[in-house]
Amino acid sequence: MADPDASLAIHQENAATGRYGDGGLWSFTVDIRPIPDRKAKFEKKNVEHRFEAPRGWAWVKYADYYYYSSTANKIVSSGVIDKSTITVNGKVLSFKRDVQLNQNEKQGDYLCYNLALTPQDKAKPGPFRDGNAQIGPASGNDYLAESISIWGIIEK
Repeated sequence: MADPDASLAIHQENAATGRYGDGGLWSFTVDIRPIPDRKAKFEKKNVEHRFEAPRGWAWVKYADYYYYSSTANKIVSSGVIDKSTITVNGKVLSFKRDVQLNQNEKQGDYLCYNLALTPQDKAKPGPFRDGNAQIGPASGNDYLAESISIWGIIEK
């Protein structure tokens, strides 16, 4: 059973770094964990996940996930999110899926997403912190409306 007092925190694990015109893909990782107690049981169904790319970057229609257990210090399960459930609309990548943490041995206390970006042609060099990650509805919900700024670096 989920802890009624648990909320979530989201954190950017790394910044995508690339050159415009390279055409390559860069991984971007965010993790979600329960707060204030990372061992709290958390479960919400059909949660909106929305990621806005920082300036100079475009999303690729791909996302995978893994559950990490800080107690066992390892990944306990992983998978790829079905492409048919992912929407890319301009600079926004979104999907809905259940968020379940600490419910069983295949769900750790961290839920991590790897998303793929590519530098846009003729993007200006620099670090840009104008992207956004939001898990949950923008308003009207007490369990979470967590969002953070996300960033990437375009090299010369």
